[in-house]
Amino acid sequence: MAKGGVSLYFTIQDRASSVLSGIGDKTKALDKETQSLAQSAAALTAANKPLIQQQAELKTKLEVSAKAVKDARKAFMEYGDEASKDRLSSAIQEQDELRRELKDTEDQLKSNQKTYQEYREAIRKGSLEAESLGGGGASGGAVDSGISALANGLASSGLLNQLSGSLTETAGTMLSSALGDRAADAISGLLGSTMTGAAAGAVAGPLGALIGAGVGAVSGVMDVATQQFKDKDEVFLAYSQELADKYADHSDDITSGSSIAAGRETDLLSFTTLFGERSKAEGYLADLVEMSNRTPFLYGDLTAMSKTLATYGFDDKRILPVLTKIGDAGAALGLATSDMTTVATALGRMQTTDKAALEYINMLSERGINAVGYLSEARGESVADTYSAISKGEISGTDAVDIILTAMGEAFGGSMEEQSQTFSGLSSTLEGLQQEIQNAAGEGYNQVRAEGVQEGIDAYSGPLGEYLQQMNTIVGENQAYLENLSDQYQRDALTALFTGEISDIFTPAEAEALTGMHDEFASLQEAVEAGDPEAKLQMQGLYEQAQIIGEDAFNTSEYMQQAHEIEQDHLDAIKETLASSEAIEQKIEENTAKTAGIMSTEAGKQEYASSPAGLFWWTMTHPYGGGTPTGGYAVGLPYVPEDNFPALLHEGERVLTAREARAYNAAQAGGGTSGIVINVSGLSVREEADVEKIAARLLEEIQLAQMAG
Repeated sequence: MAKGGVSLYFTIQDRASSVLSGIGDKTKALDKETQSLAQSAAALTAANKPLIQQQAELKTKLEVSAKAVKDARKAFMEYGDEASKDRLSSAIQEQDELRRELKDTEDQLKSNQKTYQEYREAIRKGSLEAESLGGGGASGGAVDSGISALANGLASSGLLNQLSGSLTETAGTMLSSALGDRAADAISGLLGSTMTGAAAGAVAGPLGALIGAGVGAVSGVMDVATQQFKDKDEVFLAYSQELADKYADHSDDITSGSSIAAGRETDLLSFTTLFGERSKAEGYLADLVEMSNRTPFLYGDLTAMSKTLATYGFDDKRILPVLTKIGDAGAALGLATSDMTTVATALGRMQTTDKAALEYINMLSERGINAVGYLSEARGESVADTYSAISKGEISGTDAVDIILTAMGEAFGGSMEEQSQTFSGLSSTLEGLQQEIQNAAGEGYNQVRAEGVQEGIDAYSGPLGEYLQQMNTIVGENQAYLENLSDQYQRDALTALFTGEISDIFTPAEAEALTGMHDEFASLQEAVEAGDPEAKLQMQGLYEQAQIIGEDAFNTSEYMQQAHEIEQDHLDAIKETLASSEAIEQKIEENTAKTAGIMSTEAGKQEYASSPAGLFWWTMTHPYGGGTPTGGYAVGLPYVPEDNFPALLHEGERVLTAREARAYNAAQAGGGTSGIVINVSGLSVREEADVEKIAARLLEEIQLAQMAG
């Protein structure tokens, strides 16, 4: 024996053949009664197959229908129009019909299940009777075999699968209510897989059902784990893409900001005109932005009122204090922006005309501002005397404005600040700040984009614009010619049908067909005039056929063939250009990055290292054998594939250096041996499990011998 060799001596004794032979001897023919029951079971199988298939199809359709009802109900709640109402009604009606069909199918299957139970009871009674008469002899063996055969038939009929599906659905419904969909799907999926395996194994008897249940359970665990990983991976992909799109796409901010910035550019021009100086306008608008950021009012509201006051002669130094008092009054009285603009208008008219007219006073009074009371108090007279003075025009408009504004400041001062701390005020302030942020994007965009717009204006107002006009003229002429030619084919086809005059635009075959149709059309005219309904239908058919010939003749005309060839050449040229374009590789890289899931991340690899999905991933990406995602190698690794390769080692194991590995490989190639000699004698195999134990022991001894050199 070679150095380091291992001798193993086994004797294998076969004690299984006699047992298997005995089992085979007991599988005999069924008696007449059991044969009859087996035939009935076979008929039941044939009846159940289409019902089970129909049940599965109806369940699938019902799922689709449920989604359609949900979508239709959502559309109806959103739009509330007649069309969405009709769609919802139709979807519900279709869903009800599918439910009725499914119930009828399931009722029929339940009836068959009842029949199956009756067959089982009959067989059971027959088996008991046979045992009492025959004592388990040959007749008893025949009955047992009959039961086994019948069980095979019932298992293949799908009845056990039907029962499995019903129990799984029931369990899923109850668990979903108690634990939620995710946990319910996992448990019911495991249960369903176990029962399906048991049903499949039932064809081999009780032991087969037990084995099938075990295999089904293992399969169920893998399916549940894989499905949960798939669900999480789908959520990961959707969520990561959602965040990427949300924070990478600035188009909405740029569009909105560009509009805001453009409006403010227009405001600057307007206030420059109103104040007479650009610097005054810039300073005032900056103050207005600051005011909008600390009050409940937006920049747009303040500019509207500012323009009103500026129009009536208020200068840049006076407008903001007036706006503050109007804003405080509006905040205290709950006035809308339009109401506050009306207040500014009334004050402006009194300021401009220098008249405290009752018309202007009423504009204030109608909005809760006690203008008459303020004036009467300041003048030290009654309200009636003040009304009389207003009617006589005795009160100066400018004086009235000063009195009213002073009183408004005393009555409502600080109201804007208080309102700014309410939820609506804070929301308004936040909205104003967000507008400023968007405005920054818009200003940057407009400033740079304006350069490109100007370049476009320069280019299109020169030779390029002239060429484009000429090209668009040709495009328009081509489209018009195409439509004219299509109309001509239609007209000439109908002319040929009605008059028999054949245009030279048609091919000989088309002309011959139209001539024959004209002759038939002419022969039908007398019958039509006589009121023959069949002739009228035939004449209508010829009319429609002529239109079809005209359309087809146009589509196959020489002009259209040329157009098709040009379009095909154009598409081929595009494909040739793109085939060598780097953009294709870039698109592939982008798509790969978008579709790579959670296993493309280090965190994902670690989390799913020991899951079925993780093991599968590792096997596919590390085909050199043996390992796991965590770096363990239970049966060793024949070759380390890369530097810094991770591996978990155990006490007593040995790792060869590259030099030692080369020497070992050279010895193997030169006819060396690992020194393993196996002699088998004296081994006793009592059951099938002993074979697996022997194989495992052999593998262990071989590995130890290999590592020992």
